[in-house]
Amino acid sequence: MEDHKVAELRTPLAMEMLSLVTGFTENAAKAFGLDDSRSLRLGLAVEEIFVYISAQAGTGETMRLIARSGGYYVEIICLVSAHSLPIRLMNKTAAADIGDEEFLVEMGIFLAARMVDRFKLVMEQDKEMGLYFLVEKQYPEMIAQLAMPPKGNYAIQASGREDLKRFAQQVISCYSEAAPDFFRFPGKFVDMVDSGEYETVLALDGKGNVGGGMVWKRDGKLAEAYGPYVFQEGLAALLVEKVLEKLARSSVVGIAVRQPTREMPRDYFEELGLSQSSNKEEIPSHQAVLYRQLEEDTGMVVFVHTSLQGFVEKCYERLVLPRNIISIQRAGEKLVPHSVFAVSVDGNQKQAVLSALVVGADAQAVLRDYVSSLQQQGLAGIFFELDIGKELESLLSEDLSAVGFRPAFVLPWGGQGDLIVFQYAGGE
Repeated sequence: MEDHKVAELRTPLAMEMLSLVTGFTENAAKAFGLDDSRSLRLGLAVEEIFVYISAQAGTGETMRLIARSGGYYVEIICLVSAHSLPIRLMNKTAAADIGDEEFLVEMGIFLAARMVDRFKLVMEQDKEMGLYFLVEKQYPEMIAQLAMPPKGNYAIQASGREDLKRFAQQVISCYSEAAPDFFRFPGKFVDMVDSGEYETVLALDGKGNVGGGMVWKRDGKLAEAYGPYVFQEGLAALLVEKVLEKLARSSVVGIAVRQPTREMPRDYFEELGLSQSSNKEEIPSHQAVLYRQLEEDTGMVVFVHTSLQGFVEKCYERLVLPRNIISIQRAGEKLVPHSVFAVSVDGNQKQAVLSALVVGADAQAVLRDYVSSLQQQGLAGIFFELDIGKELESLLSEDLSAVGFRPAFVLPWGGQGDLIVFQYAGGE
């Protein structure tokens, strides 16, 4: 696996440093593999941020820029003092009021988030605010209707690049819209695995044929898997067992499969819950979210709104998870004025996942804006991941309910703590 590449620049927040900042961003992006147009997009996003923040920065303030190659993407991280950022403009769905002079002055920072593929805002441990701008490399879409591989002696073997590319194409050929979006770009899938962020096991026959495979990524103490994708009968259990064997030697506590295929052997997992379709009928049972504990869970403290306590307690009782549940509700305490949410969209599966970056007093209104925007994009499934390991974030339960989200399941160790995954079930 090739090590991630990192470059760093520290600069005063002063306009005379603008060319240095944009030059660093664009040159680092090109060095890490982005083409000229995508490097320019990243440079423009950072330029807009730098221009706005430097205009209001105090004497002696600095920005630290970190450029990082993730194999299939380049990420620029801008780190500044927490008081430098206009939080309300970080929401991509913020409604622009052309009569608001303050908004027009700050429009550049609003547009910066739209120039990149992924954006997030993070309060770092040392009280800095980090703006993360990520642009993916461009890959050709390669969709082919491949014939099923011939019967043979398939076994788990080390895979090469061509095996990975053929596997990706075979997944789309056999599973179509039921497969994650990244499989439509075989070269991207190769780089995802080479980066080390994703891992895979393939069943091969030694003659260039791929009989099936499974993919997973680790995020903290949880591994999330995709599959198993099976093109020859009898391989599903073999694939699942190999994944569990590999993860047993890691530090993860559990593994989740949010969209298991119909070939998934059910005995290896427990069901966390079912999503709901837009007509309120249950989706097919083979798509139930699955979970398996890999090592002893020693417990944690979670913060649960009183309206959800019964739901959460039943989930923990069924999974036999030790949790200290602290019941919370709003008591008139002051919140920051403006919320910030992140959104991840999978166009192939027509789904979006929202999560909280900053919890503010306008959360309900901003959530409504997001739902409206995502529905206009034709997305069938809209989810929200609420981290109940974070006390302040747990207060969003009331806002989510008011907007039309309903709790679907609890995902152990999905964030700083457990996640309650909500699905949008319809507005008022």
